[in-house]
Amino acid sequence: MPLSIQRNGAEDQLKTSNILIVDDKDENVLLLESILAQAGYSNVFSLTDPTQVERHYVEHGFDLLLLDIRMPKMDGFEVLDRLSRICDDGYLSVLVLTAQTDSETKLKALELGAKDFITKPFLKQEVQLRIANMLEVRNAYNAKRRLNEILEEKVVERTAQV
Repeated sequence: MPLSIQRNGAEDQLKTSNILIVDDKDENVLLLESILAQAGYSNVFSLTDPTQVERHYVEHGFDLLLLDIRMPKMDGFEVLDRLSRICDDGYLSVLVLTAQTDSETKLKALELGAKDFITKPFLKQEVQLRIANMLEVRNAYNAKRRLNEILEEKVVERTAQV
């Protein structure tokens, strides 16, 4: 029985999330772009040069990063390390896509801030479901952060009234 992804208003809202794919292999990027397009995601950006990630991350404020680990010039570990230093909201949403199956690779990526893994080759449905799950968590984190900001403003207002 094939997996199906339920659609609802909240999920439709997540379809406009900013997603960045970073993989040095064009065929992997094209495959992921196709999987995301089939699932209805509309704001998908891709890079094959990991040295460009920081600049694009700062410019676009991505909600999710799909990141390969083994790349030339700069590996995914270095990308994670650099992004964790510039992440201004405290929550770096990274799904690592790798052919590496050893526990050392997974542990290092998790220590550097990755939130989840998919091992290549991957199933289309698994990619779609993990992305949806990670975007739901990201959305909940952002909602909590906005609520905290509103509450802080109210405390300042009440304090000024007293």
